[in-house]
Amino acid sequence: MAKKIVKVEERFNNIELVAVFSLLFVLLSVRFTQQQLLATHEATASAEAFTLALLLVGGALFILWRLRMTITLHQKGISFKISPLHTKKYKIKWEEIEKCQLVEISKSAEWSGWGVPHLDRRERVFSLCGKTGLYIKKKDGEVLFLGSMQLSGYQDEIVKLLNQKNIPIEGL
Repeated sequence: MAKKIVKVEERFNNIELVAVFSLLFVLLSVRFTQQQLLATHEATASAEAFTLALLLVGGALFILWRLRMTITLHQKGISFKISPLHTKKYKIKWEEIEKCQLVEISKSAEWSGWGVPHLDRRERVFSLCGKTGLYIKKKDGEVLFLGSMQLSGYQDEIVKLLNQKNIPIEGL
């Protein structure tokens, strides 16, 4: 097993989306309770629809609560996984990487769209936290963005590791 240089774990942290799903869950629950208390013939027919909607919204909340991304930089390369969506770790060997860039974009720039690297069809984004993280261009032309707010705290270790592996660094 390769020696881990940097390991970060990021949870889903979009409070606005969680709040919207939570509010929707509460409103559906209140409406469902009102219909059951009135106990009309329509209430029994729509009880299944409300139950299904509650299960879907509750399931979405559960998945958002469980989402976490793990990024590991080690001597052999970079590995990452978004649980529970990925069943295995994705691995990138240092030999496959053409260049890297540590991207730090403020919230205002993130919302406006300024400061975002140009994305093309071959780019794959793996992020739970917006547009701050590691921008990787592979030798085969594939571009990956691994989003993590915590990677900027390990800038010195990342620069040292990339220099050891002779990988060009942009934006650092």
